Amino acid sequence: MTVASLVWTSSAAAHLGEVVYPIFELPTASLPDLHDGSLEDWEDALPDASLTHDDFQYQGPDESSDPSDLALRVFLAWNHATQRIYVGVERLDDVYLRPSPGTFADRTQFMIDGDHSGGQFMLFGEEYSQEERSRLNFSQAQVYDVRPEIIDGSATPLVARGSSWFDMGGMQIGELPNLSVIEFWLTPWDDLDGRDPEGSRRSVLTAGRIIGFQIFMHDSDETGRLSGEYYLAVPTVFGEIRVGDIVAQHDAFADNFVDGELVPCILDDCSGARNASAILRDSWGRIKSSLAR
Repeated sequence: MTVASLVWTSSAAAHLGEVVYPIFELPTASLPDLHDGSLEDWEDALPDASLTHDDFQYQGPDESSDPSDLALRVFLAWNHATQRIYVGVERLDDVYLRPSPGTFADRTQFMIDGDHSGGQFMLFGEEYSQEERSRLNFSQAQVYDVRPEIIDGSATPLVARGSSWFDMGGMQIGELPNLSVIEFWLTPWDDLDGRDPEGSRRSVLTAGRIIGFQIFMHDSDETGRLSGEYYLAVPTVFGEIRVGDIVAQHDAFADNFVDGELVPCILDDCSGARNASAILRDSWGRIKSSLAR
C-alpha cells in the first residue's frame, strides 16, 4: 500500500542554492501512468532522470553518502493543460524500515512553493490563536509525505487528505535490498485553505515560471538509528517553536527550498514531446547550468 499524507505551506522571497532545476513540460498524450508500477513511461518522455543520488546533499553519521546504502532517481515534469506537477521517485535501499511509533524509518517528502514566496509555512507558535494557526499552516506551500508501506510487489494508493488535488501510485519489490517506485501528481496552491479548497487560490503554471520546491529523503537501516538524511539543499533558516515549556528549532520555512523552472516543450507542437528526448539527451548537468541564475 502506498500512503501519502498531505502536510499543507507562507511568505519571504529567497530560496537556497545556485542551481535552477529544470522541470520539463509534458503534453497530455505523454503524461505518465501513475499506477503501472514502472518509470518506463517517464524514461520514454524525458531525456533522463531530473535528479539522481549525486544531486542530493547528505547529512548523517557517516562522512559521505554511499549509493549502495540508498540510490535515488527522481523525474520532474509539469503540464499546462492540467496545471499539475508530476513526480516519479525510485529508491533502491539496502534496508527498508516501515514507519512505526518511535522509529526514524524511511520516508520521502516533496515540498512545493508554487508562488515562490518563501516564508514560514507550518508550526506557528502560541502567539497565534488556534483558528489562525489552522488557517496559516500550509496555506501558501505544500508538503507531501509519500511512503510505500507494504512489501508485496503491488501498491494501492491511499491519500489521507486532498484527493481532489493529488493522486499517487507505486510499488515495492524485496526487502534486502528494497526497490520502491512512487509516482504522483499534485496541484500547487498560492493560498490553500484546507477547510475550503473551493475557495482557495491555485498557482498558475506557465512556461518560464520559477517555483520553489524541496525533496527530503530519510534513510534508516536500524530501528532507532538514523542512517542519513538527503536534501536538495540543507536547511539554513530555522524558526523557534514554543509549545508549553518546550522550545524547539524547526526548518518550517519555504526559504529552505530550491528553485525549479517550468521549461516548455522545445517543439512547436507539444504533442510531439516524446520525440524530443533524442534532441534533449545532452549533458543533464549542462542543462542545469544553462538555467542557473
